[in-house]
Amino acid sequence: KPTTTIVFISLLLLTCIALSAASAFAFLFFSSSSDGSRSALAPSQAAARPLVKLQRPVVLLVSSDGFRFGYQFKTDAPNIRRLIANGTEAEQGLIPVFPSLTFPNHYSIVTGLYPAYHGIINNFFVDPNTGDYFTMGSHEPKWWLGEPLWETVVKHGLRAATYFWPGSEVNKGPWTCPKEFCKFYNGSVPFEERGHKVGPDDPQITEAVARIDWMMGKLIKGLEERGVFDDVNIIMVGDHGM
Repeated sequence: KPTTTIVFISLLLLTCIALSAASAFAFLFFSSSSDGSRSALAPSQAAARPLVKLQRPVVLLVSSDGFRFGYQFKTDAPNIRRLIANGTEAEQGLIPVFPSLTFPNHYSIVTGLYPAYHGIINNFFVDPNTGDYFTMGSHEPKWWLGEPLWETVVKHGLRAATYFWPGSEVNKGPWTCPKEFCKFYNGSVPFEERGHKVGPDDPQITEAVARIDWMMGKLIKGLEERGVFDDVNIIMVGDHGM
């Protein structure tokens, strides 16, 4: 089945990309935590749970594009279950914003805004006032409203890193998409859009979920080996279903 094979490979590659971004984000915070010039957080800003090794908690936001609710039940997923057991979950899933497409939903995740307010109302659209076209390669700040997480992080004097997250290539506010911390989209890397051709119940999707869980396990193991797993908050999301 050539089509389902493409879907399987695409979903795995996209998750690899997300995990790479998470690893880069962790590296930045781990390296900055050893900087003696930075003072510890004030008591009022301290984390609710005492930190084990790091001076400040780290957040890793991992998105598996098209990972709809219910995929985690398709096969044995011990690593995803471990994250849930040690944290929390949206037991009934989440409703994506409309339209349920990659760019509007990913930008809503990092801004907390609906598309009508953050400006990215589709993957492709036309501004009726100017006639200008928006595409997934449009990096002009005029399209991207609101304040994404990486901009907020930089405003507070901290470091952020992104990898293929829609909107992260845009120079906006204090965020300039620094070369070493911000990866521009590479069209040669497959993405989940092809998954729409087979639907969520194809056997290849089940195999992909197992593979994704295995990769999450590698991430967890790496954090444990560095002694920082308890100081890292992992947020695993999907932007929309199939």
